[in-house]
Amino acid sequence: SLAEHMTARVAHKIGPPLNLISGHVQLLKGLRKDDARVQEKLRIVEIQIEKLSAIIHEFLDEARASSYQMKQLDLRNLIASMKTLLAPTLKARNIQMVLELDATEPIVVEADKARLEQVFLTLINNSFDAMPEGGRIRFGAETRPDSIIVRLEDNGIGIPEAMLHKIFQAFFTTKDPGRGTGLGLSIVTEILSAHRATIHAESATGATTFTIEFPRVTPSAA
Repeated sequence: SLAEHMTARVAHKIGPPLNLISGHVQLLKGLRKDDARVQEKLRIVEIQIEKLSAIIHEFLDEARASSYQMKQLDLRNLIASMKTLLAPTLKARNIQMVLELDATEPIVVEADKARLEQVFLTLINNSFDAMPEGGRIRFGAETRPDSIIVRLEDNGIGIPEAMLHKIFQAFFTTKDPGRGTGLGLSIVTEILSAHRATIHAESATGATTFTIEFPRVTPSAA
């Protein structure tokens, strides 16, 4: 949305000078360690920088939230419909998708359906790239006492351990030049953050698992 775009631009312009001010405050604190009065004044400046930083993050969160259409949805239906949608691609790529869904009750999350589909498709496309000769994707969801867990696991080439902590950073990619922008997983993180959800990756040779944790919501009456 326009509001989201403008807020992000303002935040990105304010961020660097704030970081610079903060750096100089730290430097001055180090230079005037023995002067209690100077330390006290610098601490006041530090607190104000922290407040400004919090305000910027608040603005960004509000702008993002306003552009999301949040509704309760059953993950079983969403995941099953995505498998149906992907059926021709899965067949063409020689990939089997196994769904692991609790069939007894709805697995309810508060989400923007289109954005959540974007998250899942990004992860599935990454799995496709990791399995050029074909393979298997296990895609599941379950309800826990305090959360909803979604797991997407492939038996592809895996992600080297040294790269695992970098994969959610913007512009980082393990793909060949021209094959990826490195923005996919950073956008996934941003979308999930707006859903108050977290994502975690584990990988070994021949297996990569993405685990997403959503807060549990009380299902509203249909």
